[in-house]
Amino acid sequence: MPRSYRFSSAILLVAACCLAAVGCGKSKPIIEGLVTLDGVPIEKGLIMLVPTNGKGQTAGGGIEAGRYRISASPGPMAVRINAAREDGKILDPAAPWTGVMVDRYVEYVPDCYNENSELEVTIKPGLNKHDFKLEGGTVGSGKE
Repeated sequence: MPRSYRFSSAILLVAACCLAAVGCGKSKPIIEGLVTLDGVPIEKGLIMLVPTNGKGQTAGGGIEAGRYRISASPGPMAVRINAAREDGKILDPAAPWTGVMVDRYVEYVPDCYNENSELEVTIKPGLNKHDFKLEGGTVGSGKE
């Protein structure tokens, strides 16, 4: 194979890789904001975004002191928010015969924000800011 042909092939290969890398350099949109329940920031929890149109990927992240920040696919998303708090002690369910007591955690965010979520948000390219002001929780008591 002539030397100039190998050199031309190498240049074409490098150019193709560069063009492919440009397409890979696109960053996903970001969504961030504050999550409150009955006006109180959720101390620790989880937020999950699920595409409602079947396009894109499910994304999620933690909630700390009411704040969250997630990288997500653009498009319409169902939002699910969970938070649990300690609610006493129970026998260790993995080994109840030992008599060891462990912390019991209960979900305190109403089902309409997680299992049966009614929340939706549309993610657009770039930075999206969205606060979730949840109501009807059992702040301080946990729900069964």
